[in-house]
Amino acid sequence: MIAAAVLSLSLLAGGNGALGAQVFFPEMAAAIKKIVTDGARADAAVGIVEQSRKESEATVKRAAEVAKQFQKADTKPDTVLADLQPFLDSIAAERQRGQKESLDSVFALKKTLTEDEWKAVFAGAK
Repeated sequence: MIAAAVLSLSLLAGGNGALGAQVFFPEMAAAIKKIVTDGARADAAVGIVEQSRKESEATVKRAAEVAKQFQKADTKPDTVLADLQPFLDSIAAERQRGQKESLDSVFALKKTLTEDEWKAVFAGAK
């Protein structure tokens, strides 16, 4: 039971950094709208941020569902680590996929913004 609680907290409190990112997405989109004067590039950049937000939310939902399944399996008295391993593997794969999606979004955004726009959008992020 304790293992399930720890796993759930880990996933829901930033398993792939998603919760922190959820707070940052609206701020990033607002900064892009303010800084990027080319409407088409601004729209493209905001679209990348919005897609990344959606992917992040989907990752959190999928991980939360696996965590629920893990908790259910972990309540059985005869459960051993081998029974729980598929859940742990699924979580690891989900995190890896989420991290790849996030990194791909960063590269797409970097490609869309000019160097000066990039610096201005991320000036406060340190």
